[in-house]
Amino acid sequence: MIKKLILLLLSFYDFLHQRKIIKFLSKKNLTNIDTLFDVGGHKGESINLFLSNMNVKKIISFEASPLNFRFLEKSKENYSKKFNKTEILIENIALGSGNKEIDFKQFDESSSSTLSDINEE
Repeated sequence: MIKKLILLLLSFYDFLHQRKIIKFLSKKNLTNIDTLFDVGGHKGESINLFLSNMNVKKIISFEASPLNFRFLEKSKENYSKKFNKTEILIENIALGSGNKEIDFKQFDESSSSTLSDINEE
């Protein structure tokens, strides 16, 4: 029960944050974009958000989590049909300042997964 309540609160906060992002981009007149980089594609929420509110010719979505990436792969076909004027590319890698391999920490609540070290104490 607590887990469901927390997920509900997180999705409400996420909704408010998404509205804030679109409002900011609209005010800056950034609604027509040639290429958009979606860093941390998760399960495709940002693909849907940007393509529903902006004109984007190409979106490249990067998702480090192998589990989330598999979900994103399955969703890509639906997004490609829904937003057929946009080229959608997805990559199962993380972006950073160096070229290295690191462990990915996957959690049941996948939006909390991270590349950062976890202090378990």
